[in-house]
Amino acid sequence: MPPRVPHSDFFAPSNKRCIKARRATGRQNAAPVAAGHGPQTKWASLRNAIGAIADLTSEKGRPPTTTIEGAEVPVWQITAVYGRAARRCTIQLYGGILMCGIVGYIGPRQAQTVILQGLKRLEYRGYDSAGVAVLAQNGHIAVRRDVGKLNNLEAMVASSPLAGHIGIGHTRWATHGAPTQRNAHPHVSMNGRVVVVHNGIVENYLALRSELSAEGVSFASETDTEVIVQLIERYLDAGQSFETAVRQTLQQLKGANAVVAMCLDNPDRLICARLGNAGGITIGLGDEEVFIASDIPAILEYTRDMIFLENRQMAIVTPHSFEITTLDGRPSTPDRHTIAWDPVSAAKGEYKHFMQKEIFEQPRALI
Repeated sequence: MPPRVPHSDFFAPSNKRCIKARRATGRQNAAPVAAGHGPQTKWASLRNAIGAIADLTSEKGRPPTTTIEGAEVPVWQITAVYGRAARRCTIQLYGGILMCGIVGYIGPRQAQTVILQGLKRLEYRGYDSAGVAVLAQNGHIAVRRDVGKLNNLEAMVASSPLAGHIGIGHTRWATHGAPTQRNAHPHVSMNGRVVVVHNGIVENYLALRSELSAEGVSFASETDTEVIVQLIERYLDAGQSFETAVRQTLQQLKGANAVVAMCLDNPDRLICARLGNAGGITIGLGDEEVFIASDIPAILEYTRDMIFLENRQMAIVTPHSFEITTLDGRPSTPDRHTIAWDPVSAAKGEYKHFMQKEIFEQPRALI
């Protein structure tokens, strides 16, 4: 187990290293955030302080570290001391790597039920909005999204159900754009042909958004995620297949990202991919059905036969089959794993509680 970070006044304004970090990054307004400074510390100031240290000390190929009381400590461990606000700050800085939840389904069951149950099992990760999209029996993509807890989304779906056997869902921590209904996932393309959920940060989204806007694409949200779905539709409009459109889109993205896409033109499949360490993509294999999730507990109720996508791998799944390739199209033979845990054990793993699980999984996500 990683060592516990000692309480420290490292971030106090009088600390010379903290001052150096703030000056080096231009973050002069970084406020004191050490334990004992109280809940009045604003989250934005905390973000500035940790961000300054991350900017100053990060090196290629390793998590950013800093020296606290004579010991070199990964920045992620600061969250073990400074709590939920610091943990959320780290997520903002590193692309939502742990918190957003993804669930996808294709098979004979009602997709909305599988997705909502799966998202509820990922609630411990935290989120500020949620949504679900189903390829409805009328041939259209139906979407329900709301801010706040999953209870709000469940009430919306109860009053306006989504009937269909293929769908995707998401719980979101806001990074680009406020936590509003229009910024919640899933996101639908301008002409309604494609829908996407996404974890991570599209680092070059502003350039891609400007390029698409110049071509006449109208954006409905403030998110970086929406450039993904609009790019896929652009390639579809140019005559590319769904698979090729997704592949070409992914090759344009910079940053760590996990993506699941669904298309009106191909109602028999979902496509998912993992780029870098924006959380995992787990594929669960059932009897004439396939499940997709960002973490095992979401789908363990339905199957214990699972595949975990590696970096720069893409999967095409149907109710009866799956195909794994690299991002450049080379076939890949994945390892299949049988998960022995029960759903409760899978949720917490070896840890005593979810808070401990979140703390000690952070370095694994950053490395």
